[in-house]
Amino acid sequence: MRLLIPTLMLSLVLPSAAQAKCKAYKKLEKADYDTVVQAIAADNEDCRSTAAKVLGDGIGDKRFSTDQARESLPILENLMIGDDDFGVRRDGLRAVEEYMNNANLKAAALETIQATFEQDEQDSGFFIKALAILMKQDSARARNGVLVHLSRYRNYKPAFVMALLAASEKLNQPETRDLALVVAMDSGQPRNVRLSALTILENANHPGLADAYLAMLSDSDKKVQIRCVDGLSRAGLPPAKVQSALSGVVRNESRGDVRAKALKGLKRYLSPELLPLLNSQIGSEKHIVAWHHSLEMLLSVADQSSFGVLNQLLVRDWAFQDDLVIEVFHTLARIAIAAPEDQFGPMADRVILSIAARIEKPEDKAGSVGPEARAAGQAIIELLSPRQPAQVVQMVQNWGLPTYEEVVIVDMSVYDESAFSYEMSVEVNESGEILGVGGASFGFEASVRISE
Repeated sequence: MRLLIPTLMLSLVLPSAAQAKCKAYKKLEKADYDTVVQAIAADNEDCRSTAAKVLGDGIGDKRFSTDQARESLPILENLMIGDDDFGVRRDGLRAVEEYMNNANLKAAALETIQATFEQDEQDSGFFIKALAILMKQDSARARNGVLVHLSRYRNYKPAFVMALLAASEKLNQPETRDLALVVAMDSGQPRNVRLSALTILENANHPGLADAYLAMLSDSDKKVQIRCVDGLSRAGLPPAKVQSALSGVVRNESRGDVRAKALKGLKRYLSPELLPLLNSQIGSEKHIVAWHHSLEMLLSVADQSSFGVLNQLLVRDWAFQDDLVIEVFHTLARIAIAAPEDQFGPMADRVILSIAARIEKPEDKAGSVGPEARAAGQAIIELLSPRQPAQVVQMVQNWGLPTYEEVVIVDMSVYDESAFSYEMSVEVNESGEILGVGGASFGFEASVRISE
C-alpha cells in the first residue's frame, strides 16, 4: 500500500525545503540569458544555484551563445569566490566545467577555475573538484595552488590534503616533495594522510625518507611499524640513526614479530656499539626468530663482555642449530685467548665446563647436539685443557670467522653523519609556519602553522 502525503503536509513537515524553492524566477530552465544572469544575484540561494546550473546546461546544449558564455564567466567566478553558500559555489564550478566542452571557451574556463582554486575560503568539496579538473585538463595550472594549499595543510580536511598529496606527486616539484616530508613527520595528522605522504617519499626516494620512517616508527598500527622498520633496514641510510631507532624498537616493543623485524634490520648496521643490546637479548628474548637474529649478530662481534652470556647459553636447556652451537664454542675460545694472560686459565676452565655441559646432554633432553657438534666441542676441550695459549692461538687461526646472510659489519668511526644531510626547499620557522626558500611566504597570505 502506497502512502500519499499531501504537498501542504510536506511543507509543514519540511519547512526548509518548501522555503528553499526559487519563487522569484519561474521556469529558469526556459528563461532567456538576461533573466538567468539576474537570478545569479538573487537573495534566494536556490535561485542562484538553479541559475548557475542553467547557465552550464545552456552552454552545453548551445542554447546560449559563445559570446554570452564568455560574458558570464566573470559572473560565475564572483559567485564561486564570494557566495555565502558553498553548495552554490560548487554549482558554479560545475557550470564552468560545462563551458570547457566548447573549444573556444576552454582556456578561459580553466583560467576561471584556476582563479577560484587559488582562494583561501572554499570548502573541501569545492577544492577537490577544482583540483581534479585542473589536474586532468592542464596540471600546470594547479601547481601554484597545490603548493600554497599544501603549505597550510593543517587548515584542511584529510580528504583534501590527500588529494593535494596525490597531485603533488604528479607535479613532481622539489617544494611539493619536501612538503610531503613535513606532512609525513607531523604526528598531529591522521594516519592515512601521513601514509599517503610516506608513499610519495618512497616513490621519489626522497633523501629525507629515513626521517619520515623515524617519525612514524612509534605508530600503534603494527603494519605501519613494520613498514617503517623495513624502510629503515635498507642499505645506505645514516647508521647511527638506524641503530638508535631500531634498538629502541627491540627494547620497547611488546610484539615479538616486530622485534624480529627490527633485529633483522640491525643486521645491515652491525657494530660493537650494539653489544649491550645483543648481550641482553640473548638472555631475555623469547621470540625464536628475533633470538636467532640476535645470536648471529652477537657471534659476529662478540667480545669479553659477551663471555658470560655465551657460557650461560651452553648450559641452558635451549635447543638451537648445531652449526650455531659450534660457532659459540669457537667464539668462547677466541674470547679466552684474547683476554689478559692471567685471565686465560680461569676463562679456559669455564669454557671447558660449559662445552662439556652441552655435549654431554642426553639425546632425549632439550639442547642435546649431534655427532659433529660433540666432536667439535671435545676437540676444543682437549685444546684448552693444557692451558697453553700459544697452542690455542695456532689452532684458532685455522677457524674461519663466522659469516651470516644479511649481516653487514660497519665501522661507525668512518661515517660522517653530515654526509646524510639534505637541503629542504621549504622551512618551518620559529612560529611553526611553513615558508619557501629565503623565508618567503608561498602566497595567499600566511602559510599554515604546524606547531602544536
